Amino acid sequence: MPPSGAKRSLATMAVLVVGLLGGGWAARELLTEDHPTVDSAVATVPVGSTRVTRGDVAARQVVPGTLGFDASHVVVNQLADGILTRVPSAGAAIRCGQPLYWVNGRPVPLLYGSQPAWRPLQSGMGPGRDVEQLERNLRALGFDPDHSMTVDQRFTSATRAAIKRWQASLGLTRAEQTGTVQLGEALFLPEAVRVTGVLANVSTPVELGGSVLSVSSTRPVVTVQLDPGRQNQVHPGTGVIVTMPDNARTTPGTVTSVSRVATVSGADQQDAGRQDQGQAQGDAGQGEASIAVTIRLTRPDVARGLDQAPVRVTLAVDQHRHVLMVPVTALLARPGGGYAVEVASNGGRRVPIEVGLFDETTGMVEVRGAGLTEDATVEVPAT
Repeated sequence: MPPSGAKRSLATMAVLVVGLLGGGWAARELLTEDHPTVDSAVATVPVGSTRVTRGDVAARQVVPGTLGFDASHVVVNQLADGILTRVPSAGAAIRCGQPLYWVNGRPVPLLYGSQPAWRPLQSGMGPGRDVEQLERNLRALGFDPDHSMTVDQRFTSATRAAIKRWQASLGLTRAEQTGTVQLGEALFLPEAVRVTGVLANVSTPVELGGSVLSVSSTRPVVTVQLDPGRQNQVHPGTGVIVTMPDNARTTPGTVTSVSRVATVSGADQQDAGRQDQGQAQGDAGQGEASIAVTIRLTRPDVARGLDQAPVRVTLAVDQHRHVLMVPVTALLARPGGGYAVEVASNGGRRVPIEVGLFDETTGMVEVRGAGLTEDATVEVPAT
């Protein structure tokens, strides 16, 4: 929960918004309550009604974020030395069974699995998880059509037959369809990847262990650099709203990680270093520290075609659950300060209230007042 000062700020925000959204309604009250001779054109405001409801109200804050992709890493060549003959373009998505790159004209496909390849996969080998994940891929890619292969940790003749069908689909010659997967002829990664950069030049030698591509997952994520003082306001599982650069597309999101270590941007670190060396003069300021918050999008389709794009993230910085609430336009300004609502039941009566959190996303405000109950009907300006 934010400190008391933050709560007062949120209450002040609610009052300001009330003034903006309910200005005409509140002005009517100030003009008519103690001034019965006010012009009837001002005093007569068409009204409607709504019910007092009970629910959750969140005070929110909008912070900038950057849309990118999750889980960046480098793809390393595991084949014997050869010539890099082809690479995908930056931005390409590579999925199970598709080539990551080509060495000596031979494709090196991506297969799914968390177990890195560490030995040749061939007849006579001992059982292991690497065999099982190869068989799982062969089955998923359709190279065991009659299900004669058992997906387990044992390499069998059915496994070898499925490999040969897979090798034929890659365009390998009959001599190359060996039914054996040598180390480096396929790369196992946990999921589909997106190429973020090409690290080696086509037509040049690529060494064993040489970097070929930089990749990320295909999942778009948003990164927010948050003030460390707000670290306790977000945690894995916190819900947010992400607004795309066009301000038209939005999606819910969920915080997946919150850094425990505050960092300073590179430029700010350089400024700080110059100060330490006595090269900075006057009051040249040091940069502000921040913590990295990562957000996964509920609807990643809204981010299609975007990368390193600026977005806006709406965070709930305080939340009150199961409280009475009304639309902010139901609030009436009282002479001398404070607010009331006009309860329409029993011929109409004015109930003084206290204002709590204001939710600018929903337009609802938390209210408390003696005699104010859930489902009571209150007046609002007619739309």
